[in-house]
Amino acid sequence: MARHDLPAAPFDDLITAFVQDQTVTRYRDWDEVDGYCVNSANPVGRLVLMLCGYRDEERFRLSDATCTALQLANFWQDVMVDLDKGRIYLPLELFARHGYTVEELTARRCTPAFRAVMRDAVERAQGLFEAGLPLVRTLTGDWRWTSICSSAAACESSKRSARRIMMCSATVPRSRGANGSGCSPDRCGAWH
Repeated sequence: MARHDLPAAPFDDLITAFVQDQTVTRYRDWDEVDGYCVNSANPVGRLVLMLCGYRDEERFRLSDATCTALQLANFWQDVMVDLDKGRIYLPLELFARHGYTVEELTARRCTPAFRAVMRDAVERAQGLFEAGLPLVRTLTGDWRWTSICSSAAACESSKRSARRIMMCSATVPRSRGANGSGCSPDRCGAWH
């Protein structure tokens, strides 16, 4: 830390997120999910910027949007993986808004209500990707291209996963084996 003049706060935030992963299993609303991302994702972007010589608040703000979007995209790709660990990162307010329940998610029911929950969640991540995009114009050299490529790839991956989820019918499979649910693994590749 001293060698690169890095503050302790981002590292403390990452430890806070690690503890939260062990203790928090549900998030009521977007404020709580965003609060998790402030500790889990945003410090990584800020540290990378600092290591590249950027330390201004505007770049940090844009990086935070991008990093939160990346974290959300990861959550939406791993809904079932996280569920199997007892965690749900989808805000429960979305469930209530669309008439979906934790019990339905646990039963792997991919209903129109669930698709609406996922559509809202993916749109939120997409909006954050777009909000963070101006960061790219402020970077130079290889970091600019790395930022463009990683953001674009993550955004597209998130959209592909969402499309696969939206195609599901009946029940989301627990495994890649046949389950007779009408939701084949190749149609729901993000759900494993």
